[in-house]
Amino acid sequence: MLRKADNVSLEHRRGFWTSNGDVIITVGRKRYSIGKFKEQVFLERLAAQMDYPMLITRINGRRYWQFQNKFYWESEGLKSSEVHALLVMQDQRKRQKIETATRNFALGPAPRIATGRRPIPEDVKVYVLNRDAGSCRACGSTAEIQYDHIIPLAMGGSNNAENLQILCGPCNRSKSAGLTVRRLRRPG
Repeated sequence: MLRKADNVSLEHRRGFWTSNGDVIITVGRKRYSIGKFKEQVFLERLAAQMDYPMLITRINGRRYWQFQNKFYWESEGLKSSEVHALLVMQDQRKRQKIETATRNFALGPAPRIATGRRPIPEDVKVYVLNRDAGSCRACGSTAEIQYDHIIPLAMGGSNNAENLQILCGPCNRSKSAGLTVRRLRRPG
């Protein structure tokens, strides 16, 4: 896809006796001559890239473009119309982000919204742990025990002891956020 190239520059080196000169593109620390152009042609191309992307050259499988004094590269063989569309859409998204941030900032600091999820009270945890004999109500395991909401909080469940059970990690994960009714083992 199209990527910005911050390490690229372009220059025209005018000849000593003529306006013809080498156009040099620098990519990182490497310099490449991309041909001889009259200074006027070079300046016309610089002006044109302000309105529409210009393909500058191909180097090592990458195609370098210039648009609005910024450089980009791609290796997919995009057309100039495709490069233009990508860059204009990118700019529009950036402007929308800025406008949204500006509007939100103008509203002042946002109040913190409570998530609605409250921790299970300690006395309820102790009661449920004792009631379920400290083992999974589905398989009887005592490893990786967890507190499970029979009716999930997201579906209107509560942190009451009647809505809580002890499950081992694998049984709890297999239940997920569903309301699957499990056959519970009988204590003792």
